[in-house]
Amino acid sequence: EDQVDKLKAENSCLLRRLAALNQKYNDATVDNRVLKADMETLRAK
Repeated sequence: EDQVDKLKAENSCLLRRLAALNQKYNDATVDNRVLKADMETLRAK
């Protein structure tokens, strides 16, 4: 039972880390899209 509690806590921690990494990935994807659009705008000038 003690091991189960430890594994549940570890799982919870990993899920929080995964959620944080997913948010960072999504933010980077948006930033990348904006930068690509900016590059296209500059090329068109």
